[in-house]
Amino acid sequence: MAQRSKLITEQVCVIALVVVYLSGFISIKPPASKLTMRWKPPEWLAIGDSSAVVEKTVIIVIDALRSDHLATATNPSMPYLYNLLQEGGAKGYVVHTASPTVTLPRIKSLVTGSIPGFMDVIVNFGAQEMKEDNLIERWATQGKRMQFYGDETWLKLFPTPFTKYDPVTSFFVADYTEVDKNVTRHLSSVLESGDWDVLILHYLGLDHIGHLAGPQSPLILPKLIEMDTVIRDIHMGLLNQSSDFLMLICGDHGMSDAGGHGGSSLEEITTSALFISNKLPKNSIVGGETIKQVSLAGTLALLSGVDIPSGNIGAPVAGILAALDPVHRMAAHHKAAAQLLRAATVAKAPRT
Repeated sequence: MAQRSKLITEQVCVIALVVVYLSGFISIKPPASKLTMRWKPPEWLAIGDSSAVVEKTVIIVIDALRSDHLATATNPSMPYLYNLLQEGGAKGYVVHTASPTVTLPRIKSLVTGSIPGFMDVIVNFGAQEMKEDNLIERWATQGKRMQFYGDETWLKLFPTPFTKYDPVTSFFVADYTEVDKNVTRHLSSVLESGDWDVLILHYLGLDHIGHLAGPQSPLILPKLIEMDTVIRDIHMGLLNQSSDFLMLICGDHGMSDAGGHGGSSLEEITTSALFISNKLPKNSIVGGETIKQVSLAGTLALLSGVDIPSGNIGAPVAGILAALDPVHRMAAHHKAAAQLLRAATVAKAPRT
């Protein structure tokens, strides 16, 4: 009898330890409250409520873009971007993401500035409308006109804000050609009309090649050149317009040496981010530094003139803010500090 009681006690202890472990490893965070009080500049800061630096924002997500895909000194795989970086017309960063390195939690991190948990791997195959405070909702609340083309995951998370959209499926990995052509085919009309404030593109072809043939496949270079051409065409189109603009080109995650992702190897958690804008002076920033993926949401919010999502935990990219004029730079730092203070205060408050 005593032996049986001992075994039961041991089993209960093992179960309890497993539950405690999983509660930290697979956490489910309550969503941050949406659209909290808007930031107001202090009286001594001579700037209006709207501190937008740019009028048009373009986000180009190249799925599974590795940090070493962009270029080398002897063989630039994306020559237009490489030349922009060399001339100071673009600011490049190595980006560290969190695990899990699958698309859904990485999109969430990009638009909320927070770190989703491993439960998002499970729901990656059945994404539902996002409940957390996020950039898309902030932009929509300010009346910004948004268009989206690419990975259907975005429309599952945000089914209503986009005025024009065309999703492509993300799980037919054998296709790495049409899946990207179906995104690019919209660009001519988008750039000609100009009836948008935010444009989001999510290209899947590179990721599909990785799954099929790995990062050293001869298919990789033509795909990177294709993406480089897309970026060139958008950049040239924006330069021909009168609006101030910001382009962010980034990966959602990296790619392992075997071509997959989902784990936490350096190749999987490392990707790239490049900022291109006619508001950032050439040669004003030395790129190549390392930033966190959670820093992108706050940076985009500050430059586009909306409040930072309330659950954001990332500091904005200091090198980008350093290129702003003193008034906008001071306003951006003040807004970012106020948001992080609110987030820390809420995190410490007891839950009822």
